Amino acid sequence: MILVGYGFVGQETYRLLKRYGDPEIIDPAKGYEECYKDNEIYYVAINPGLDFSGLYDVLDKINNTSNSVAVIESTLSLEALDKIEQKYSFPIIYVPERVQPAGKKATARLYSVVTSSIDRKDIEEALKPFMNEYDLIKVPNPADAVVSKLVENAYRYFQIAFSNLVANSFDSRIIDYVNTHQNVSMMQPGIGIGGLCLEKDTQFLLDALHGDARRSLGALLDYGKSIPEQIANEIHCAVLDIAEANSISEIARKFRLSLFGKAYKADTNITTNSKALEIAEILRKRGIEVLHYDPLVDSAMPKEFLDSDCLVILVPHKGWQHYKNVFHNYMVIEAKELF
Repeated sequence: MILVGYGFVGQETYRLLKRYGDPEIIDPAKGYEECYKDNEIYYVAINPGLDFSGLYDVLDKINNTSNSVAVIESTLSLEALDKIEQKYSFPIIYVPERVQPAGKKATARLYSVVTSSIDRKDIEEALKPFMNEYDLIKVPNPADAVVSKLVENAYRYFQIAFSNLVANSFDSRIIDYVNTHQNVSMMQPGIGIGGLCLEKDTQFLLDALHGDARRSLGALLDYGKSIPEQIANEIHCAVLDIAEANSISEIARKFRLSLFGKAYKADTNITTNSKALEIAEILRKRGIEVLHYDPLVDSAMPKEFLDSDCLVILVPHKGWQHYKNVFHNYMVIEAKELF
């Protein structure tokens, strides 16, 4: 067994495969072409990129071996699936990754046979870890498996975007009132929709749609992308109010702002597509001096982080209240309250 990629998806896959053998890890970024061998099962769990060039490069290397099987866990688009079906003839199985929020194991997995030349024994051997670990195995056709994964992530993206839209148009307390209904569980609004999958997979889904459906959902996708700019605007307005209340001249001295949190969501150190980083950059471009710190990302706190004019909690990691309590000035803003 060879695992290609050791990021978010790869680490979960490794923990699963470890129960059935001693998987070897290949880091595509470093090449390791000599690790691609004959008669191996490859579990591909890389971030394929928006153009899937990274995935195609790995499949090309596997294609040059003999009697190898590829199990793709990386998310595909319909366009990528079509290219794979046309270009490669060696055995390929698609098993879209399904790790629930907070790392919980999903109860079901999907798998599809992408190429038609796979022997049943090869399928059973490659899928043994999934067959043994998951309560339910569904076998859709490849296109249905791809679309199902895209819809899962797009559904979550649109839920968050809609919650932000409601909170921004009315007030976040509306969501709390709505959630008192036994059949409703709206997502909480946030500073944006970051991370590895939600935004790009939603775009892949829209690429597969046409006409009014694409235009309608495209508007909500664009709204979701605009959330960091909205949050930055609210923070900037608060900065101006603080400066005016304290007779601080922006000409006399640069306003210094401390931002807490760099990760794409709370209680993780992953910064891929982090909206906290995007907000910080927007504020810097507006001439505000930004001190940015995340205890799960950074090894040390910036000097004077607790002595700035204002502290903004962007990502509420567990224990964030400590930084609020020890902040030396009185003004602390929680980004989730900006709605």
